[in-house]
Amino acid sequence: MTGQENILLVQTLLCDDVRREITGKDIIIGTYGDLILLETFPANLQFCLWNRVRYFGKVDSIVINLQVVGPSGTISFPPFPFSIAAHREGELGNIVISPIRVPVEYPGDLAFQWQLPGRDWETLASLTVSEAI
Repeated sequence: MTGQENILLVQTLLCDDVRREITGKDIIIGTYGDLILLETFPANLQFCLWNRVRYFGKVDSIVINLQVVGPSGTISFPPFPFSIAAHREGELGNIVISPIRVPVEYPGDLAFQWQLPGRDWETLASLTVSEAI
């Protein structure tokens, strides 16, 4: 049993990077709000998604599908297998997806979406890319 039906998304942060300390604590670097300003287009951007989830029941591993929908169309990524250590009922955990490389040809909105097996696509975060004036 993969347990994808036993995972509830609690929170997502769109950021530049997440690093894990030996203590198990995550260091979240460069969080984004609703807007990013770029001086030139096209641009190649790199992101990270830090997802806080709650586990219900036994969850061993999951496979996450990821896509970014933007002004240039939809960018699909290879399935992202994620192994999960044993969790207790109702316990919180983190799923970090990185790196997410996104070519941006012109200004517009980006929507970061994931899909767990047997579920519909779910938007985790969105970001407007604009030209700096």
